[in-house]
Amino acid sequence: MKLQSPTIVLVAVAAALGAFVAVTELRSPDQAETDDGQVLFEFEESAVQFLTIETQSQALTFEKEDEQWQMRSPDEVTASESSVTFLLNLMASGRSDRVFEVNAAELADFGLTNPLAEVEVILNNDDTHRLILGDYDFNRSAIYAQTLSSAAHGGSSNGEKGEETEDENTSDLVDVFVVPTSFDTAVNRSMEDWKVDAKAVEETEETEETEETEETEETEETEETEETEETEETEETEETEETEETEETEETEETEETEETEETEETEETEETEETEETEETEETEETEETEETE
Repeated sequence: MKLQSPTIVLVAVAAALGAFVAVTELRSPDQAETDDGQVLFEFEESAVQFLTIETQSQALTFEKEDEQWQMRSPDEVTASESSVTFLLNLMASGRSDRVFEVNAAELADFGLTNPLAEVEVILNNDDTHRLILGDYDFNRSAIYAQTLSSAAHGGSSNGEKGEETEDENTSDLVDVFVVPTSFDTAVNRSMEDWKVDAKAVEETEETEETEETEETEETEETEETEETEETEETEETEETEETEETEETEETEETEETEETEETEETEETEETEETEETEETEETEETEETEETE
């Protein structure tokens, strides 16, 4: 069965592209593939101060202010922290497992003259790094990319770019990196994905306020409960002390009454005894007198 003409053309194009990439990689043995891959940029994510993204459909700029990313154009709004940091982390930690050299005139073959996107970051020392994303490879498993960097003049604070570094190669040969497709996902987002979700922020703030209110109410209830318990304990202690004092008073009164009763009984007994003795003496005296009279 014969192949149709369009199929033959596609097969020929794929074969030619594969052969071209193989040849370009072979002619740069110093850029051989490594286990870890080649680092794309040498900067820390935390050092990025400005970010610019240009895709085929939109252009955006961001600035870090008080450790919070803000969108500066096309709108002045708070940026989505997750979207921005995902892209910056990819750039700061990204590696390429294949790097090859091509003539500058051949960059169009990899989509690097009419790129999918260009990303530029400016660090807090005014150094600039740029990533250009071209076409997908033939099986859409990776993207061709180019990196450019420039250092600011020493001590510059006006943001002017300095001389080009070796990364920004002006010779006929240019390095082309093969990078993961996650870079395309990171830059080609909808406008809303680059902005913080205002509704989510409001819900989060409301939730935090509700939690704070609940914590405050719980704290107040706990304090009231503790005060109530302390008051009850104090009242119980006072009642116990009053009861003990009352019991002691009653015991003292009973003791005093008992002592008075005993003294009264003793006094009465003493009086009775004295009366009895007096009576006996009187009787004896009378008897004696009667006896004397009789005699």
